[in-house]
Amino acid sequence: AALIQHVKDPSSRRTAVQRAQQRAESPFESAVAERLINAGFSVQPQVWVGRHRIDMVVSDGHHQVALECDGDRFHGIDKIPEDMTRQAILERGGWQFIRVRGTRFYRDPEGTSQWLFDELERLGVKSIGTTPTEMSRPAAETSFQERVVRQAYEVMRERGWLPAQAEMEREAT
Repeated sequence: AALIQHVKDPSSRRTAVQRAQQRAESPFESAVAERLINAGFSVQPQVWVGRHRIDMVVSDGHHQVALECDGDRFHGIDKIPEDMTRQAILERGGWQFIRVRGTRFYRDPEGTSQWLFDELERLGVKSIGTTPTEMSRPAAETSFQERVVRQAYEVMRERGWLPAQAEMEREAT
């Protein structure tokens, strides 16, 4: 799916990163959003839920998680009680939260990003860039793979990227 999206619109990730960075409230939020988008997650910064704002919502089309970026510079200790109250209200409404501290992120961006990706997966949000191995793929996913491959051939044929010989062999199968 990620390959097909890239073929249809090669700059879609870059455009998504630029949009997210324009809406981010801090350089920290911008950096986190960029890592998430480059890892294949859908990110919507500054989402209002009722009268409460969430730093960003990360989703895969089926599940979504509220992500709060708690930066020391933009988010002082005096804001913690207010943040916890807002989070409790939204959790009662069904939202799941992940909180990332700026100090943790800037000390170890790679490790913190991996932790964040693992937390998102634990909460049911999958990256479109994540694909299981062929050996562990159930039959339902195999048919999905076949549909994706057919769609990829369609895109290639439409763009004129498919040599005549390969196209004939593909149609024969």
